[in-house]
Formats: sequence, structure tokens, C-alpha cells
Amino acid sequence: MMDLRRGRTTQRDQWYELHTFAILGAIRVAMFQFAGAIDAAKISNGIKINQVLHISAADFGNAARNPALVVCILLISSLYVVLLRRAAIPGFVLDGLGCWAVANLVVHFIKVNYLLLTDSSNPRLLIGQVVTYLLYFAFAWAWIFCRVDSLSVVQSPRVVELEGMDPSDRVGWFDYYHTSFIALLKIVHSSAKGLNFVGVSKFGRTLVGIHSFMVFDLAGIALARFYQLVQKSL
Repeated sequence: MMDLRRGRTTQRDQWYELHTFAILGAIRVAMFQFAGAIDAAKISNGIKINQVLHISAADFGNAARNPALVVCILLISSLYVVLLRRAAIPGFVLDGLGCWAVANLVVHFIKVNYLLLTDSSNPRLLIGQVVTYLLYFAFAWAWIFCRVDSLSVVQSPRVVELEGMDPSDRVGWFDYYHTSFIALLKIVHSSAKGLNFVGVSKFGRTLVGIHSFMVFDLAGIALARFYQLVQKSL
């Protein structure tokens, strides 16, 4: 069983983690701007989703955006103050933010699949929802891989390696960000060059498998949607 307890982290690692959560929070707030994509998506029988739930996703997004922004700013700002005072953020706080990020990653993966598989009367909302999710996807997976691979109490043997790097080299946050974004670039251009995540342990291979499945799913459905939009414009 993989030991996921958090090991001792440096101030530098906590700064990078907090930067990641600040970016994820900003992207999540931006997603509310495109919440109306759910309303614009039509189910095959012609009933809109908001008629089933008796609530407009756009209205909910507009109502939740400002409170979510205030909470995000207050929380992240307070944690930045902790680091600026040369103190350490408790590990359970960062892991709690990580659990929130992973939960949003899964929920919005399901949502994006729904949006991409249904007809949409508003392509602008659809594209906005998908683009913000792809950014969220890249940063969230970068944190996941770094958390289980470099920040856990057990760091040897490694859980994940970056293909093309010497296993003895120290993998930094930039490497995880870079590899995560390269995985998304390959959706657009299969010849995109860069490192790949490679699972070393059984747990690592499972994580890489889930990541690869999600990337493959997004690539296939996004290409299908792009084809549909092009057909409509002709």
C-alpha cells in the first residue's frame, strides 16, 4: 500500500504549492463565467438540463462567482502571509486544498464530457468551458504527480519518473508543470516534443494510466466537437 503521508517540505516547495492552488482557484472562479454552457447544451429529447434541475446553471454561476472569488482571495492571501512570516503551512491544509482540486478535476471532467457529447446552441460558452478546464487539468495533475512523487514521506523508490530524465536528477516543480502541459499539447499536435510521465511503482502506473485515459478521452471528444463545429459553419 502506497504511503501517502506528507514528508518534510521546504519553504520553496510550499511556495510552489501555494502558487499552484492560487492559479487553480483563479481558474475555478473563471469557470463560473462559462457555467451557462450547461444551459446551452441540449439533451437528445430537446429538454434543457436546467428544466430538469429547475435552476439555471448560468444564474448559479453568476451568483457564486463573487463569493467564491472573495473566499479564494482571503484563503490564499492568509496562507501567503504565513509564508511571508517565514512560518510553515500545516501539511493538512495544503492536502485539504489538494483534495478540493482533485474533486473539482473529477466533477468537471464528467461535465466536460457531457458538454462535448451533446449539441450546443452556444459554441462560445462551450469553448470557454473546455479551455478553462484544460488549464485546470494541467495544473491539477502537475500537483498530483509532485505530491505523490516528491512530497510524500516515502521518496525512494520513486512513484513516477519523467521519461528522458536521469532518474538520479532532482525533479522540480517546473518539470511537472512542463510535462503536464506537453501532454495537453499532444491533443492538438501529436508530434509535440517533451517529457512523458512514466509510472515506476504499481501505484505510479495506475496514476499514469488514469492521466493517460483522461488525456485520450479529452483528445477524442474535443476533435469530434471541433469537426461538428466546422460542419455547422460550412
